Parts: sequence; structure tokens; C-alpha cells
Amino acid sequence: MDILVAEDHPVSAKLLEKILLRAGHRVHLAADGEEAWDLLLKKDVRILLTDWMMPRLDGLSLCRRVRETLSGSYVYIILLTARDATEDLLSGFEAGADDYIAKPVNPDELMARIRVGLRHLAMEDRHEKTLRKLLNTEKMASLGHLAAGMAHEINNPLSFLASNIRTLGKYAKEVQAFFAAYQALAGAIEPKDTKTEQILQKMQALEASAEIAYILEDVPALVSESGEGIERIGNIVEDMRIFTHPGSLTPHMADIGQCITEGLSLAEKKHGKTAPVQKDLADLPPLFCYPGQLRQALFNICINALQSLNEGGEIHIRTCRSDNQHIVIQIRDTGCGIEPDLLPKIFDPFFTTRPAGRGTGLGLHVAYTLIQQHGGHIEVHSEPGKGSTFRIHLPTEGIKVQKISQHTPQKPQDLP
Repeated sequence: MDILVAEDHPVSAKLLEKILLRAGHRVHLAADGEEAWDLLLKKDVRILLTDWMMPRLDGLSLCRRVRETLSGSYVYIILLTARDATEDLLSGFEAGADDYIAKPVNPDELMARIRVGLRHLAMEDRHEKTLRKLLNTEKMASLGHLAAGMAHEINNPLSFLASNIRTLGKYAKEVQAFFAAYQALAGAIEPKDTKTEQILQKMQALEASAEIAYILEDVPALVSESGEGIERIGNIVEDMRIFTHPGSLTPHMADIGQCITEGLSLAEKKHGKTAPVQKDLADLPPLFCYPGQLRQALFNICINALQSLNEGGEIHIRTCRSDNQHIVIQIRDTGCGIEPDLLPKIFDPFFTTRPAGRGTGLGLHVAYTLIQQHGGHIEVHSEPGKGSTFRIHLPTEGIKVQKISQHTPQKPQDLP
């Protein structure tokens, strides 16, 4: 713990420093209130021991400045004073002090007061952490409602766009066929009079000036790209739907191996490419779960693995019992891996390392949430350039499948 001692008497300051250092604390010394204030701004000080009477800025003024100005983590303030009048002590507490110690300082009393301060700071930190979680939960709930509304509003016009693009593609093929027939006819006609020749020349000039051949060649590509864009929007809408309403079906017994096979198959279809997959699936008993949501979680992890692979990469899937109470699903890829500083963020909602427009950043978050709601958790290990391993732990008996909530999952544990 970083403790700041503001004491203008050098001997007293050194004595306090010695006592605190012996207890294992990091100590910073200041000879007056202004120097103490500068250190408070620079150092991560959590406990301030300040003398009442000091040059430039006294202890009470320092207390007031800390309470009125200093932001960040709470600083526990102990006043050092030879004053014992009730009015003086009340003035100290009113200025913002949490405790006081009478001079001359007794080492045992000092350490007892420090321990009280540490307990107080621990409570403050827990309160702050709980408050942040609550605010984050409220933000995620609001985001969930917003995402649900957006998904609904986007889905309707998106359906019309998708239908129109398909129709446009069909029309483009028909126009291409018609133009090919026209070109064949125009090439077969032998003008026998001036009027026919003029019409053919005019049509050829229009064809050249309008670049009809280029347009007919470019339209299918434009239709295809538009279709891909609509598909990406549809994927985003689907991810948002799963994010806001991950599951509502009735749980029942399901075969884990089948869930893995189906999740992988769907991932390969969506990715558009296959990769060598080595499977080592143990003979496991059926699991009481939401099969659709378990497949969704496995699909999300598998597609993440497929997207990470370079040429020649592989995926290894293995299941086993870790003990009598849990089964393990391990999905390992030999892909690009994840940087250590990014690893703690991969399960955060909307976090993605993919280029803009290539991912929503919800896939792994949804996967972790679904596994967590099945009473399980995910461990992850990754090395840049070597690949990643996702290990899913699920309870085998007495599984308590809860209603899917909007709470942000805890951070995944690292593999040993």
C-alpha cells in the first residue's frame, strides 16, 4: 500500500517512515502540504498521514483540497495532532479527515489505525467495483433493448432488399440472354436497303456509346456484391437478435458429439471454406441443455477458429471428462493466434480484430454467455503465430440452465 506522510519535522517523519516500512508499505515523504499535494497528484497514494501544523499548506487545508479536488480512488486521511480539544477534532473531521492520532505517535496505535484504514479502503473498493458492475449491467440492458429495436427495424426493409436483389439478378440474366440473341441477329442480318443499314448503324453506335457490353458484364458483379452486403447486414441482425434474446426453448437431453458436428458444419457453410479437422470425441452421456444454444456457442467458436486459419491450418476438436462432474470440449486451431494484450478483451461485446464490416464482435461474447448460462465456463490460451485453444467446461449432472440474462460474463480463465 502506498502511504504518504506529510510531516515538517524531519525526525518525526523518519520515525513514521521506519514504522510503516517495517510493516511492508511503500512510503512517500513530504515536508509540507504543498509538497504533499504534488505527490498526491503523481503517486497512487491510498492513505495520507498529515500533520496539522505545516508551512505553506496546513493539514486541514490539505484535507479540504483532497476532498474537493482530487478524483480517482478514495484516499484515507489520518490527522497527526497534539490537539485534543473536541472543537479541534470536529474541525478535522469536517475538513475531510477519516481518523486522527494524537502526538507523540504510539507505533502500535499507528498500525492499528492503518489497519482500520485498509479495511475502510477495501470496503470502498468493493463498493466502487459493485457500482461499476451495476452501471455496466444497466448499460448492457439498455444496449440490449436498443439492439433489439434496431434488429426489428432493420430486418423488415432488409427482407425487401434481399428479395429485390435476387429479382434484379434474375432480370440481369434475362437481359444478358436477350442481348446475346440480339447480337447474333444483328450479325446475321445483311442490309438490302439503306434504311435497314442506317438502323443497324444507329443501334451499333448506341451500343458503343452506352458501353452496353461493359454494363452487361458489370451488372452481375454489382448484384453479387450487393447480395454479399445484404448478407453481412443480415448476419449482424442475427447476431444482435441472439445477443438480445439468446435462448427461450425448453432444455432437454442432447448428444454432445452431434451438437459439435452440427455446429462445425454450419460454421464451414457460413465461412465458405473447409479445413482439415481432427476429432477425438469421447463416448459421453447425453447432456441436459439447450441444444440449439449449445450448437450456437460451438458454431461461434468454430467459425472464429476457421477465420483465424492460414493456408494449411488445422482444427482439432476433443471431448473428455475432466472429472465425474464436468465434461470438456476443446477446440484448438493452428491459426494466427491472439496477442496477449488483446486476449482479456475477446469476450467483450462488440470487440473484434477483423476489418470493419467483417464482423460484429458479438460471436465470442454470445458463446461465452451461453456457456456460462449452462453452468459452465471457457478457458482460453493463445500464442501469436501458433494458434488458440478454447476449452469449454460443462457440468454433467444437475445442470441448472438459467434464463439467459443481459449480464456481461466474467472474464475467461487462462489455461494452465
